[in-house]
Amino acid sequence: MIEKYSVIITAGGRIEGDFARHCGTEIKALIDIKGETIVSRVIKAFKESNYIKEIILVGPKELNNLSLSVDKILPEGESGIDNIFIGLKAVKEKGKVILSSSDMPLVTTSDIEEFLRLCPSDASVCYPVFEKNYYLSVLPDTRSDFVRLKNSSYTGGNIFLVHTDVFRNSTGSIEKLFKGRKKPLSMIQVLGIVFLFKFLFRLLDVPDIEKRCSEIFKGKSVGIKKASPRLAFDIDTWEDYIRLLNYLNSSK
Repeated sequence: MIEKYSVIITAGGRIEGDFARHCGTEIKALIDIKGETIVSRVIKAFKESNYIKEIILVGPKELNNLSLSVDKILPEGESGIDNIFIGLKAVKEKGKVILSSSDMPLVTTSDIEEFLRLCPSDASVCYPVFEKNYYLSVLPDTRSDFVRLKNSSYTGGNIFLVHTDVFRNSTGSIEKLFKGRKKPLSMIQVLGIVFLFKFLFRLLDVPDIEKRCSEIFKGKSVGIKKASPRLAFDIDTWEDYIRLLNYLNSSK
């Protein structure tokens, strides 16, 4: 029997300056991608999965103006981590939940289901990590923030599979890791001074991070290496947006 999950999609991100002016909105989730908002693309990918039992969207009031196929739309808090906890309060059952950003414009249902199948059943935290060469072999003309570890460089995704107990045990650490999730060095600093020095001398590797996160979260934590790099591609800048359009046009 397939295990089904609640998914919390956080859509509080903002853009500004020329990027916002070109897109006609300051709300990242409302960026138009070939006639469809970016958040609609993400919701569609989850909605078509047999692994999803409910979709909870947390974001600005403007989302209520859209016809979105979600179970609940909740008003955003003051920060990204606030939005996660707002979503969690709406999840009725204890167990594993999916946390997702709203700006994965290339994500597909197959990408999501592949990630979930790769997650060990005994893991409390699962997070996709991508070796640089593997990432670029799939998305050669895109950009991501890579961090150099012992044997290679890695970037992370925009989706987690997390047991609800983790939030009760490690709220402070989760907040710091969430804030730095797209800045690998910030995430490493959360792990402690020993890990920072190991990183600086290129002695740190993925298994070291998994072990330390397992200690922090009081549950097995796993970096999923063979998921789709499309889970890591997001839009933070106008340049990212142009790369996305070029990629979509070249993929026709």
